[in-house]
Amino acid sequence: MASPKAKALIVAGVMSGTSADGVDVALCRIAPGRREGDSPRVKLIGSVGSAYPKAVGAEVLRVMEGEAVTAAELSRLNWRLGEIYADAVESACAALGVRGDPGHPHVRRGGAASDMGHPSSVGRLGLVGLHGQTVHHEAGGARSRRSTWQTGEAAVVAERLRCPVVSDFRPASQRAGRARRWSRCWTFVSSAPPESAACCRTWVASAI
Repeated sequence: MASPKAKALIVAGVMSGTSADGVDVALCRIAPGRREGDSPRVKLIGSVGSAYPKAVGAEVLRVMEGEAVTAAELSRLNWRLGEIYADAVESACAALGVRGDPGHPHVRRGGAASDMGHPSSVGRLGLVGLHGQTVHHEAGGARSRRSTWQTGEAAVVAERLRCPVVSDFRPASQRAGRARRWSRCWTFVSSAPPESAACCRTWVASAI
């Protein structure tokens, strides 16, 4: 059976760096190439940045610096970051005219900043790429000592926004090694809709 033809997809890329000062969201429209074998076409719709609450930024730095924290504190931070990432994507969509799930209670919560029903909508959000907040990264030395850890619960973002969320870019590329990262990244799009798989694969590959 022939594979479904890839369609254009609006993707939100979410990034928070080791400065632990906030979240950047870039919204792109990714469409298949005009002819068979052409590279997909990528157009930046826009980007929006938002600051972490001071207490959250301080907690991230505390974990990064190796201070003693409990399992409960780590779990709460992971969950809180997921909510912050979902808030950031909602705000970016509202500002840039991208629709979310109209039937979901988080889409409209009484404020313009979280209203994803923009009057001049450019399309519906189809995928989120979530890097997560790095709290530890050890790339050099023996393979047995290499490790990386990004926190920020992707399941929270997926439930809030009701669209596929691709996450855990860094662990796969770290384990496979940079020379093999391209082949490993394909596994991240297994839950994406079949008709958007080609666009998703290219976007994920470029993201890591």
